[in-house]
Amino acid sequence: MSLDFKKIILLGFTLYSLPVYSEFSSKIDLKDQTGWKLNRKEDGIEIYSKKIPDSSILAVRGKAKLPYPLEKIFYALLDHSRSKEWVDKLVDSRQLRIIDPLTRIIYNEMAIPWPFKNRDFVIKQKILISKNRKIVTILGNSVEDSLSPNTKLIHGEVSGIAELQWLSPTSTQASIELHGDPKGAIPAFIVNWVQKEWPYDSLIALKSKLNKDESLEHENLKKYLKSRIHTLEVFPLENLKPIRKISSNK
Repeated sequence: MSLDFKKIILLGFTLYSLPVYSEFSSKIDLKDQTGWKLNRKEDGIEIYSKKIPDSSILAVRGKAKLPYPLEKIFYALLDHSRSKEWVDKLVDSRQLRIIDPLTRIIYNEMAIPWPFKNRDFVIKQKILISKNRKIVTILGNSVEDSLSPNTKLIHGEVSGIAELQWLSPTSTQASIELHGDPKGAIPAFIVNWVQKEWPYDSLIALKSKLNKDESLEHENLKKYLKSRIHTLEVFPLENLKPIRKISSNK
């Protein structure tokens, strides 16, 4: 599917000038950057955690300066078909549908340590592009969708943010934040124990993937972020078939 970047620019600029975060009932307050506790600093990656009001589950954050162009990292984040290569504990990832050039619905199944069963998540992703094109943000929040698979898994809830900031043609500041609630009978201390390493493990795997995979260079995206308007296939269309509505059984 080819997308008109004139529309993407207008949408992106509008998104950055309006309170678009309101549609995402995220428990991570994007405006409140206080309360983050540095837990670990290793391999150029900083790992933080933060207490969230009315939740016993901590939010986690990973930050790293990556020696790769912004557009290369951005394309890796969008390529859901290969997300398992770097997203820690990801078992399955599918794109369910595209809402508009900057918004899509995806399905993820995440591995949960024994004796608990895996959890799945249906997530609405929205892309924000700054006016100077040097900051790209991907917001994610759990939703229900008519194309969601009808699985026997417990459906978790998640809100997350990935932000890429241009530093130079070959350097990008990357940050990923997550507040995930797998629901069910898993004690909060186990959830926090499992999730505290998620940002580190994911960023380490992402760095390895970026270092090995030259195919992640997307020339059209590079040209757009650098200068003029180009046509770009941001979200490759798939032959999607109707799937039964998500099960309401928890």
